[in-house]
Amino acid sequence: PIEELDWRHLDKETQQQQLADLCAADRRRGFDLTAAPVMRLILIRLDETTTHQIWDAHHMVLDGLSAFIVTNEVMKIYEALCVKRPFTLPQPRPFRDYVQWLNQVDLDQAKTYWQTQLASFAHATTLAIDQDPAQVNQPDAAQGEQLLDFSPDFAQSLQPFLRQHRITFNTLIQAAWGLLLSVYSSNDDVLFGQTNHGRPVELSGFANMVGLFITTTPVRITVPTEMTVSDWLQQVQTAAVTQRRFEHTPLTQIQSWSDIPRGEPLFHTLLLVQSDPAFTAVQDEGSERYEKTNYPIALSVLTNEKDYLRVVLKYNKSRFSETAVTQLLTHFRHLLQTLCAAPDRLVSHIPLLPPNEYTNMTTAWNQTAVNFDLSQTVPTLVHQQAVKTPGETAVTFADTRLTYRELDKRSNQLARYLQAAGVTAETVVGVCLERSPDMIVSLLAVLKAGGAYIPIDPDFPVNRINLMLADSGAPILLTQTALVAQMGFAADRLICIDAEWPQINEESDAFLSDAAPQQLAYIIYTSGSTG
Repeated sequence: PIEELDWRHLDKETQQQQLADLCAADRRRGFDLTAAPVMRLILIRLDETTTHQIWDAHHMVLDGLSAFIVTNEVMKIYEALCVKRPFTLPQPRPFRDYVQWLNQVDLDQAKTYWQTQLASFAHATTLAIDQDPAQVNQPDAAQGEQLLDFSPDFAQSLQPFLRQHRITFNTLIQAAWGLLLSVYSSNDDVLFGQTNHGRPVELSGFANMVGLFITTTPVRITVPTEMTVSDWLQQVQTAAVTQRRFEHTPLTQIQSWSDIPRGEPLFHTLLLVQSDPAFTAVQDEGSERYEKTNYPIALSVLTNEKDYLRVVLKYNKSRFSETAVTQLLTHFRHLLQTLCAAPDRLVSHIPLLPPNEYTNMTTAWNQTAVNFDLSQTVPTLVHQQAVKTPGETAVTFADTRLTYRELDKRSNQLARYLQAAGVTAETVVGVCLERSPDMIVSLLAVLKAGGAYIPIDPDFPVNRINLMLADSGAPILLTQTALVAQMGFAADRLICIDAEWPQINEESDAFLSDAAPQQLAYIIYTSGSTG
């Protein structure tokens, strides 16, 4: 059906507003899939020489390349009619031939390939900037879009680079996107989806066929640590060539062969690479396409294989902020340019941050020099923090958690217990404890009591421990019952934190600090190589 509207009586501002409203309403209409055709055309006359066309089509009848083919044919007919010149179109190969070919795909071979390809992947790759990774993909979620255009000089430099390294443009983009996901997910093994044109080269005339050919398949990229960019790109290229044989496997079938639980997506990001001189040229001739993606992030990379390279990123606005997406695109630009500029560098040495961003983070935003009050001691600073944020976590270990209030109070009690045992200014106290919150409490308590601590690793030989105690003159050793049973400590006084805590707990938990800034705080025994 064709609908014709005449808006010549409206001013341009009103025309633009009504056009936006009409497009939005047209998208909401949807299609009745029980009646043909599942497309419609609206012609809007804006003035005596300008007509705006809206062509709406369901994705089930044609994909992006097919839409371009049809549009190109319509324009050729239109131009012929304008000059009253006869024009005939070549008969394209029917879509049913593709369907027959598709029915012959060997799913047994595909199953073996995809099971191997997806082995050990239990969950989709999640980006650190995803604000709600557990959210199920929402078709109606608000969608944002950002564009990134590369300079013509860089775009022109790509073809020589691709020829030199014997790779395709698609391989280069796959590698750059995989490397970016690796950094953003803190994982060197990532999975993303890719939309393929899906037109089998085995069918003659496939380039001019019209229909829904595109397929979506997962792409697995492993980022190596000891491989050059050039060698890695060859590896990605080889994997891509192998995967083309199996790109017509239905995505639902692929997911059923994976280890990812039913109901969870295989991937959260989708990549589309389009390399075609004619297709990208039409983008700059006043036409506009509206496409919706159900994936949280969809990256489209378009090139005319000459001087045009554009990246379009569509994203779920409820999961990704505009700022985060802008930064993501900046990092993608930097990684792609660096891969091309440094093919002999190790992949693991490719920096994520552009030089200006690195300088900001390490210098401009990292001015940490401050004037520090040298009269303050560690016990006093900890106590001040306990007063300021008493309920905040100060120490965690396994399932144990101490707040600043608890740390301050326990160390106050132990400090008084140590003073009762004879600790005064600069008394040396050995601390031999297994890694635990008690170790932090003990070190702080020794300082509060005015003493100086010697940290002793319980894995040291007992002879070395006793030598350290004797050499330092430490009269007291803070330790644990289990360690006393294993070793023969040569200290005048052993205080087992665990066994004696009931008595320690009877001490006052009021703030105590007999430490002074000029006093001895600790003694460290080192190997000869470290001083």
